[in-house]
Amino acid sequence: MARARNIKPSFFTNELLGTLDPIVGMTFIGMWCLADRDGRLEDRPLRIKAELFPYRESLDVNGYLTELERTGFIERYKVDGVGYIQIINFTKHQTPHNTEKAKGYPSKPAPALDNGDVTVKQPLSNAEITESKRPDSLNPDSLNHESGNMKEDSKKAQGKPARFDPLAIPLPDCIKPSAWESWIAYRKDRKLTCSEITLRSQLQNLEAWWNEGHEPNSIMQASITNGWQGLFPPKTPYASQPVQDTSETNRRLAELVSRKFNLVGGQS
Repeated sequence: MARARNIKPSFFTNELLGTLDPIVGMTFIGMWCLADRDGRLEDRPLRIKAELFPYRESLDVNGYLTELERTGFIERYKVDGVGYIQIINFTKHQTPHNTEKAKGYPSKPAPALDNGDVTVKQPLSNAEITESKRPDSLNPDSLNHESGNMKEDSKKAQGKPARFDPLAIPLPDCIKPSAWESWIAYRKDRKLTCSEITLRSQLQNLEAWWNEGHEPNSIMQASITNGWQGLFPPKTPYASQPVQDTSETNRRLAELVSRKFNLVGGQS
C-alpha cells in the first residue's frame, strides 16, 4: 500500500532532475510512496507502472528507472535473484511515522573481502560504476552497518580525491573573476550546491547568453540582488538603445519661435 511522503521545494530546483523528462521526476516522487521506511522497494517496473500510472499507456518505466540510476538518485541490485531498488538519501529527506514498519527488503550486498582486498562477487551495476562521479549532495549520508567499515577502510587505502575548488575553474573571457567570486560566495552563503557539474553548466550558459548579446556579469549580479537560486538571461539583450537624432526637431522649434517673434514685432 502506498504511503504519504514529504516533498520539498528544492525538488523542483534540482539541476539534475530539471534536465530530465518531467515523467521521470513523477516516477521518482511516486517511488517514495511505494518504498518502505528504509527507502527500499522491489525492482518490478511493470508493477511500479501499474501503481503510479494506471491510466497511462506506452510508458517506459524501466527506462525511467535506468535514468534515475544513471543520475545517482536510486540504486538497483539483486539478492538471491530478486531485484530491489534503494532510494538514495531517502531517510535524510523523509520522516516515516513511528508506527510504520519496514518490509524487510534486504540492503545491497557488500563486496566480499579476500585476503584483505576488496573483490566483487557479481558484475558491477551502473550505479557502482558511476558512484565516484555522483555530486556530493546525492551520496548517502551514512553507510549501512554491513558495509560501513569496509568502505571506510577502502577510502583510506585509496586516498581522498582532491577537493573541487569552484574558483579554480578556467573562466571564459566574457566573465570577470571578481563577478564569479561574488557568485560563488553568494551560493555558499545561501547553502546552494557548488558542485563541479552545476558550476560548469552555469559557465556554459553564461557564455552562450553572452554570444546572444547578454552581459554575463550583469546576469550574476541580478541573481544576487534578487536572491535567486539560479541564473536567468534577461528578456532582451543589454544592448544600448540608439540615440534619437533631435537636430531636426530643434531646428523646427527654433523656426517656430522666430516666426512668433516676427509676428509680434510686425503688430507693435
